[in-house]
Amino acid sequence: MNRKLIPLFISLIALTGCESQNCPTAPNSPAAVSVCEKPVIHTHAYETWSPESGLMHIYDQGLYFDLGEDSSKKYLERKGFSPWVEPELISAETARKEKLLWAADRYVRWLGSTTGTIHFPFYPDEWEGDLYVEVGLRPKMNQSMAVRFYKPDGNGGRTWSEPLTTNLSPGYNGYRWKVPREYLSKDGMQLMRVSFPGSFFEGENRVSAKFSHIALRVGDLKTGKFALEPRNAYPEKYRILNEELDGFGLLRTMHLERFFIVPTDASLSLNAAPGAYLDTPGDLVVKVQTDGAEPEEVSKLRISPGECWKPHTVDLSAYGGKAARLTLSFAPEVNDTLFTPTDEFRPDIYISSPQLLAAGTDELQKAETAFKGAKRIVILGIDTLRADRLYDENKTRASEHLGKMASDGMLGLLMGEGKSLVAMATSMLTSVSADVHNVYEPGAYVKNMLTTLAEAASPLDWKTYFYTTSGIVDTSHGFSQGFDVLYALNKENITETGAALDEVMRAFEDSPERSLFYVHLSELRLPHRVDAETLAQYAVPGYNGPVNEAALNNIAVMREPGPLDARQYEAYYDAELKRVDDAVGAFVSKLGEDTVVIVYGTHGTSVGESTLGYEQGITPWELLTPYIIYRPEHPVGIRLEDITSAADLSASVLELIGAEAPAGAQPVFTRHVSHPIALYDGLSATAAGNWFYRIKREGVDALFTAGMDGTLAKREDSTLPITKQALREMIE
Repeated sequence: MNRKLIPLFISLIALTGCESQNCPTAPNSPAAVSVCEKPVIHTHAYETWSPESGLMHIYDQGLYFDLGEDSSKKYLERKGFSPWVEPELISAETARKEKLLWAADRYVRWLGSTTGTIHFPFYPDEWEGDLYVEVGLRPKMNQSMAVRFYKPDGNGGRTWSEPLTTNLSPGYNGYRWKVPREYLSKDGMQLMRVSFPGSFFEGENRVSAKFSHIALRVGDLKTGKFALEPRNAYPEKYRILNEELDGFGLLRTMHLERFFIVPTDASLSLNAAPGAYLDTPGDLVVKVQTDGAEPEEVSKLRISPGECWKPHTVDLSAYGGKAARLTLSFAPEVNDTLFTPTDEFRPDIYISSPQLLAAGTDELQKAETAFKGAKRIVILGIDTLRADRLYDENKTRASEHLGKMASDGMLGLLMGEGKSLVAMATSMLTSVSADVHNVYEPGAYVKNMLTTLAEAASPLDWKTYFYTTSGIVDTSHGFSQGFDVLYALNKENITETGAALDEVMRAFEDSPERSLFYVHLSELRLPHRVDAETLAQYAVPGYNGPVNEAALNNIAVMREPGPLDARQYEAYYDAELKRVDDAVGAFVSKLGEDTVVIVYGTHGTSVGESTLGYEQGITPWELLTPYIIYRPEHPVGIRLEDITSAADLSASVLELIGAEAPAGAQPVFTRHVSHPIALYDGLSATAAGNWFYRIKREGVDALFTAGMDGTLAKREDSTLPITKQALREMIE
C-alpha cells in the first residue's frame, strides 16, 4: 500500500528548520512552545486522528477507506444494521507465516453477510482524469463479486447502477475497475455496495469476505487484479518541536474535509508549520461551501521553509446556523520542484488539530456563577413537554409561568433518545446517554453499576429526594437508586401536578441546605383530561368532529385527522398544559432565591401534525424537548438554539453541586458543538437549527425542514446535500 494513503498520525511530527533559541512562539496552540528544537530522531507515526478535530474525510488523489481503522466506521452504512464484523488484527508473525507482509500489524474487517454498503461524501467534478474503484480483500469460496453505485437517474432520484464484476481467486488480492462518472452524484453524496453470491460460517461468524480497504482512486491506473503492496516505512528523521501535539501531515495532493452546522459567531482555530522537505513557500487554504453556492476561499496562511508554528484563526461568523463543507489544502508557490505523489510520504506542512469555537462562553459562565451559589436544587421532569410551547410565540398560549421562567432563566433544547420516556429520564438521572445505559423500553431496569445523581451527591453531604407520579419511571426499576427519601406518589393515587408539588413542598420546607429533589410529573400524558372551562379557551369554535376525551383513549379511530381535528387535539393538550403550568408556577413562586429549578421535557408528543397521539415516528416535534434552568431573583435571560442531550444537562447538575461528570458528558454552561442523537430500534435521528435528519439503512434516509412550531415544511433530500451530510455525520 502506498504510504501516501496513510496520512493520520498519533503524534505531530512537527517539521521545522529553525535553529535559533529565539524562534517565534505559538501561544494559542494546544501545547504552546517557546523554542524550536534541532533535528531529532522520531520513530513512531501511525494512523489515528482525534475525534475532536472534526476532520473526518481525507482525500489524497481520491478517497481511501482503511476498513480496519476506527475512522472507517463512520462510512459503514448505519452502525445498527451494519453487516461488517469487527476487525481482526493480523500480527507480524501471522503475516510472515501466511506471506501477508502487506498486512502485518494491521486490522482487516470482515463482511459478515452477502452485502455491505458504504455511504460517503466525494465530489467527482473536483478531480481530473479517470476514476477507479478499488478493493483489497480475501474472498471465501465465492467465485464473483459485484460493486454498484447508487447513481442519479436523471429525474432527481437515484437507482442502483449496473454492476462492476470480476472473477475472484483465493487469497488476499486487489481488484480495480474504472467507474463511469455518471455513476457518482455531483452533489457529493455517494452510496456504494459490494455484494457476493453467498456467505459461509467461519467459527461463529458468517463471512463472505475479509477486506483491507476500499478506495476511489484518480489517475491513469491499470484495471483488473493486482497484488497488494507491503506497507512502506516512514522516513526515519524528522525535525520536531520541543512539545508534541496531535496533528496532521498535509501533502499538496491532499485536502481535508469536514461537514458541520456552524454555531453562531463561530471561528476555526489551528496552528501550522512547514514540513522538513518543504523547499518553497505556499499557502494553507481554507474554503467553505454551503448548499447552492460555490466554494468560497475564506483564509490563506503563508507557510515558508524553516518557520516555527504559526497560530491561525478563521472567522466563520458569516456562516452561523448554516450547514457548511470546510476544506483545508496546501497550495505551494512552485509545484515542479516538489516531490511527486508517488514519492515516499513527505508532507509539505503540518497542522495541529483544528478546533471549532463558538462565541457566548462568557455569557454561559456568568449564568453558571449565578446558579452555583444555590443551596437547593429541584429537578422537574415533565412528560411530553414540547419545545415549541416555549420557543414558538404562536404556541405559548398555555405556558405563561414556564415561559416566564424561560425568559428570566436559561432556555435550551434537548434531543430525545427513543420512543419511551425512560431513555431520557435515565440519561437525566445517570448523566450518560442511552447508548451507554441501554434503557429504552418501559419495564427495563437501570443498572446498579451506573452512578445516579443521588449517589454522586451523597458523598458531598447533599440530602436527596425522589418523587414520581409515573408508573414507568418509578421506585422499583432502579430510577430512584441512591436517593435518601422516596415517594411513589402514583401508588397513592396522586397523579395531578398540583397535588404532587404540594407533597414536594411539604418536604422542601423541612429540607436542610444542600438538598436535591428529583420530581417526575406525568399528568400531561394521554389521555388529556381537562375541565370544560379551560378547554373552551382553546377549542375550535363549533367543533363537532371525532376528537373528544373518550377518543383520546383510542386514537386509532383518528388515523387521518383533518385540520380542525388537529387543532382540537391541540386544544386538549394545551388545556392540560395550562393546569400543569399553573401548578409549576405556584410551586416555584414559594421558592427562595437560594434554590435552582431545572425543568426538562422527557419527550415531546405529536400534536396533530401526522397521526394523532403517540405516533412516535421519530420526528422533530416528538423528540425535541425544552429545558429551563432558573433561579429566583437571579435573572440571566439566555435563550439557546443549540441542541444538546439530557446527559449534558445532568452533567450541569453535577457541576452545580461540585461533583465530577462521567466521561463524555459536558455541562451546558460551556458552549460546545454537541452531537445529539436519537437512536431507537434501528432508526436514528438528529437535528440542528431548522433541520431534522433521520436514517434507516442503505440510503433510506431523509432530510426535513422543521421549525420549532412543529410544522413539517418539506422534504429536502436532493437539494441540500451539504446539510444532509452535516447532519448525517452527527449520527455516524
